[in-house]
Amino acid sequence: MTLPRPAAGAVALFAALWSGVCRADEPYRLAEGDEVRLVAPGAPDFSGVYLLGEHGGVALPLTTPVNLEGLTLPEAATALREALSAAMVRPELGLELTRRRPFFITGDVAQAGMYPTQAGLTLAQAVAVAGGGRRAAVSDLQTAVTAIRAGEELDVAVRSLGESRLRLARLEAEIADAADFTPDPALFAQSSQAGAQGDLALVAAREREIFLASSAAYQERLAALSRQRETRDAEIAALEGRRTATERLGAQLAGEMKEVRDLLARGLAPTMRLNALTREADRQQSDLLQIGVMLNQARQGRNQIDLEIANSPRERRVALLERALETRARIDALRRQVEASAALTVESGGAARTGAGAALRTVFRVTRRGAATAEETADGGLPVRPGDLIEVRRILAAPWAAE
Repeated sequence: MTLPRPAAGAVALFAALWSGVCRADEPYRLAEGDEVRLVAPGAPDFSGVYLLGEHGGVALPLTTPVNLEGLTLPEAATALREALSAAMVRPELGLELTRRRPFFITGDVAQAGMYPTQAGLTLAQAVAVAGGGRRAAVSDLQTAVTAIRAGEELDVAVRSLGESRLRLARLEAEIADAADFTPDPALFAQSSQAGAQGDLALVAAREREIFLASSAAYQERLAALSRQRETRDAEIAALEGRRTATERLGAQLAGEMKEVRDLLARGLAPTMRLNALTREADRQQSDLLQIGVMLNQARQGRNQIDLEIANSPRERRVALLERALETRARIDALRRQVEASAALTVESGGAARTGAGAALRTVFRVTRRGAATAEETADGGLPVRPGDLIEVRRILAAPWAAE
């Protein structure tokens, strides 16, 4: 992406603000993007202007790249002198900083882009260098239409933000296994508009009904699982009793078959009687096998119910946490939408819709060179460092826009 060149007016303002300003208490340290001039009287081939490349490297003729990252000018001169000692005898050289690496500014400024960094420059002054805050130039009619639309969008966003906060409060109460949920009146009283407060009060009552219904449904599910387990226990007990009775009957048949075989051996009993007992014994064994299968299925069913009962709290908590995360993400998105709509409303002359106590404030999101994360601050007096990426946001400071 090609960043716009600063306008002549911005450059003039910059020069007027910072001509002659220099801080000597903190030595400047070189990094990628700085430009230095090397003067080697005895070796004009090495003299010239060099731009520090990746990791602060400088490529000199006939030498390997020299890393100047993080060095002061005297330290960098020493490093260059050591690098040139391989090609020169007692090299003498001078080093000066011809151009500092720039800072970058974007967001709600008139002229986003890349600007030279000067010692003592603050965040607020960087906004001035970039042409000040951004404001669209529109006609009075367009301004009125914009104010109306922005105000309507603000109303919707404020209500949606309040609803999401109430929903999150209800989810957090469910996660904590609270016995009841009474919404904090502050969650829907933050809006300065009576209509929005009334609507959110109804939403709060609805969220409490949802909480009670959800808690009742969860308890009913646990109770239903407990009843299913009791039914399985009764089924298992009945099958075990049936198996015991069948085994007892099988033992009786085995004894009777032994007696019949003894009588048959002496010729005192007919073969037909033994055959009948054998068929009955086979039937008993088949019953035992069937009972065993049914008993195994019943026990597996009971184990499954026990598993569902044990896992129900965890599964419910996981589901609630996922919904809470989604709601938090929606709250963040709505908060940004509220800030944008409110800022546009104030800019276009519809400040009355935003309520008492509402005012625009400037927030700076600064990404420092080498930092893993960006820092957010409202202190415009903080210094700008070379290489900073500054994102400027103008947001509305209002009670309902707070965390």
